[in-house]
Amino acid sequence: MGTVVLAKGTGAANSADFNVGDKPLHVLAYPVANMASEVGNLVEKNPDGTYQAVYNSGGTLVALGATWPSYTLTSGRTFRVEWAARTSAIGVVISEQIKR
Repeated sequence: MGTVVLAKGTGAANSADFNVGDKPLHVLAYPVANMASEVGNLVEKNPDGTYQAVYNSGGTLVALGATWPSYTLTSGRTFRVEWAARTSAIGVVISEQIKR
């Protein structure tokens, strides 16, 4: 099922910080049907407590939304998802990926 790091709601909001350990972590914004054009940017916490945007290996900003609702993280760092606006109820859940 996973851990909710941002309860479904509207308006601007940031998820709780979450740490990626030894196992990959799947980050999912939900429900996709509520997202319209809104996106939540995945950001990484810096040592000084500020945050910076995360980019995938192709150089694209990781922004969770209707066309890209999930992302898998593999590095052992601290992250959160930042929403500038949510007009419909949108939340974020994380879960460890288990290799089979």
